[in-house]
Amino acid sequence: MRTNEGFFRCRSNVASLARALSDPSILTGALEIIRVLIERVTVLLERDGVQIELQGAVAALIGLAQNELKSP
Repeated sequence: MRTNEGFFRCRSNVASLARALSDPSILTGALEIIRVLIERVTVLLERDGVQIELQGAVAALIGLAQNELKSP
């Protein structure tokens, strides 16, 4: 159950971020912060689709969030 709760919380957070980024008064500043967090994006074509790899601080943040979802 915890994984489902984490998934829905993450989905809710992404929706909140999308709403916040739709505000023109903060969009430029928010995009600058996001760009700082992402050092490199690699897109790999695979047989079953596309894999996207993010490198930089954003990858570390995602890793921390994934570990939180896995812990009991």
